[in-house]
Amino acid sequence: METEEELNERMRGIMNSDKVVLFMKGIPDAPRCGFSRQTVEILRKHEVKFAHFDILQDEAVRQGEPSCSAIETDFRVLTDLGICRAEKA
Repeated sequence: METEEELNERMRGIMNSDKVVLFMKGIPDAPRCGFSRQTVEILRKHEVKFAHFDILQDEAVRQGEPSCSAIETDFRVLTDLGICRAEKA
C-alpha cells in the first residue's frame, strides 16, 4: 500500500504528463458518467488536446482526490462542470 506521499508523487507525475489531464470515469470514447462525457465534449469542441486517466482503474487515485490539494502545481484543477462551462466562455 502506498503512503500518502507516494500517492501524491504518483498523482503529480500523472498531472505533469501533459498540459491538460482529465481525471475521468472511463475513457474519452466511452465515458462512464455524465460529468466525464460532458467534459470530454467541451474539450473536444474547443479542440483542446488532453490526456486522460481512468480513475475507475485505480482506487488509490480515485480516493486520493482530497490529498490532491496538498500537491503544489501550476495547473488549474477543475472539479465542477459549472467551472468548466464558465472557462469555455
